[in-house]
Amino acid sequence: MKIATFTRCAASALLSAALLVPAFGQVRATQSSAIDVPYSAVVETIEFKDVTAAQQKLVLERIGVRVGDKLDVEARHRIGRELGKVQKGLVFSYKAGSRSGTATLIISSDC
Repeated sequence: MKIATFTRCAASALLSAALLVPAFGQVRATQSSAIDVPYSAVVETIEFKDVTAAQQKLVLERIGVRVGDKLDVEARHRIGRELGKVQKGLVFSYKAGSRSGTATLIISSDC
């Protein structure tokens, strides 16, 4: 017999998720939920959060991605590798851009 064990944190998260999910049949697709970052988007803008000007310059030199470049799988891997070389704790994420097929690249300090 298998027994599932939950930590207090996991149980709390499960309860929160159950409370937030609407009853079956009441889920409605909204236009905003349909907007997603394409698999291989074009970089519309690059934003920095909690990154010094000197680090920004070094990051831009190392990552090899500029506005207008394709943000494909290879580029995402390269960005991750190069950020680790610039400084420990630098991370990146991306979100849908203002136009279809574009993305905003966000580079921030994890600290």
